[in-house]
This record gives sequence, structure tokens and C-alpha cells, in this order.
Amino acid sequence: MKQALLTIVLFFSFARCQTKDSTSLPEKKLRASYSIPDSLAAAYVAELDAPYVDEEQVADSMLREMFHIATARASGKKYSKELSGSYYREKVAGWASMDYGYLFEPTTQHLIARRTLHGVLSYLDVFRKEGGRFIRQIRVSLDDRSYVSDSVFDANGDGFKDFLICTYSSAGCCRRNVYQVFLSQRSGTEFSTGYTFMNPTFYPREKLIRGIYYGHQGQVPIYTFAWKGPRIDTLEFIYPDTSHSHSYYKIMKGIGGRQYLKELPKEYLTLKDLDWFMGEQ
Repeated sequence: MKQALLTIVLFFSFARCQTKDSTSLPEKKLRASYSIPDSLAAAYVAELDAPYVDEEQVADSMLREMFHIATARASGKKYSKELSGSYYREKVAGWASMDYGYLFEPTTQHLIARRTLHGVLSYLDVFRKEGGRFIRQIRVSLDDRSYVSDSVFDANGDGFKDFLICTYSSAGCCRRNVYQVFLSQRSGTEFSTGYTFMNPTFYPREKLIRGIYYGHQGQVPIYTFAWKGPRIDTLEFIYPDTSHSHSYYKIMKGIGGRQYLKELPKEYLTLKDLDWFMGEQ
């Protein structure tokens, strides 16, 4: 009996040691990437046998390098650079890219910094240069597999250039181009919190956003939103009328009931994702 109890005690002690050892460091997995350059593929293999490195420290070193490059630039003309492959020495597969210059307005320089580690997590930051300092104005953490692009243009028609990020989730049944819009305020010295739109097309001259909601093809509605200063106002929705081929019905804000349409209004024909709304028609 004593021998049996001793065996059980030793077994659980060994199991606890094994558990402790296996969780003493963060789990590190080899992952594929949609955006890491092919030249970094070997870094993943080397990384498996490398000692653990604090990823935040590597991300910070990327950012310091971008600050150094931007500070050395005397010209305010837009400057773009990729820093991929710079981080083999840290035993972490990562890449970075930057845009710097008068990106939003002609008197203040901004830095857009993109950083990716292991092909999974991306940091996207916007900094304003003020004297010798870089002041962070926007920071977004993204799944690298969902990131599509970022852009700078006047989205709401107020005359100031805004910052937009487009993502496309790897999970979902339907068209899902998601845009985060950070409105430039006071000519680029400040930015709003992010507005999120599904499958949008921007019409800054009209101060409108038209787009397509998330849903199944041929069933999902299209929408029109309007910018009202910092507020978004819903104007109307148009749905496919599934009981009648090639017809639609419109629901307008403040007006009850449905307004049936034989044709889609021409202002919607320029939607980027119109094919998804039209379905099999």
C-alpha cells in the first residue's frame, strides 16, 4: 500500500514539473503570413530554436529606427521606406514600413509607421512631429491577416485629409471590407476616434457614405449615411425585392413604409461592391 502511494505521489510531482517547464515561456508557433516578404521565410525556421525575445522590445526598436530615419530627413517631401529584414539579429521575423512628410497638411510633418511581428500582429501608428519629438495621434493593433491597406484623403468633405484603414477578416460568409476612418481635426494636429463602415464608398463632395451592409448576396441592403459634423446621420436603405426580379424598395429616415423602385437609383451605380448587392440579377 505504501509503495502504491509513493508511486502516485511521484507521478503527480513529475506531472507538475512537466507543466511548469512547458509554460515557463510563451508558446511559439511557426505561422504562415500573407504579407511578410519571402526573404524572411528562413527567419521563422531559425526562430523555433532561438531563445525567447520580448516582442514589444523588438517593436520598439523598429519604431526607434523609423524615428531616426525621419529625423534625418531635411525635406518635407513624402518619403517611404521598407525596413523588412532588419530584425534577424533579434531572432524575430518582422518587417516595418513608413511614410513620412507633409502627409496631412503643408506645415506639419507626420510619420505613418507599420510594424509586423511573426506575420500575425500589426501595429499601425500615426505620429505628428513637433520640434524634436514625435507625438502619437493614432495607434491601432491589427491582425496581419486582415490588414489590406491604409490611405490618406478627405473622406468627409471638410477640406482636411483623414486617415483610413481597410481590413478584411479571414472569417465570415459575406463581403466584408471594413474601413476605420479617423477624421483630421484642426488641420491634422488632432484626429477623431475611429468611425467604422462596412463596404463603404466615400463621396466627399456630397459629404455622404454609400455602402453595402454585411449579409448574403442578393439579400443584403445598401445604405446612405451623411456626415453632420462629427456625427453620422442615416438617410436611407435600399433592399432587393425578392418577390419581383430586378426591383427594389427603399426605406427613408422619418418616412414610414416602403417605396418601390423598378430601377436602382443612378447614384448607387458607382458603389465599389455593387456586384455583391446585385446578386444573381
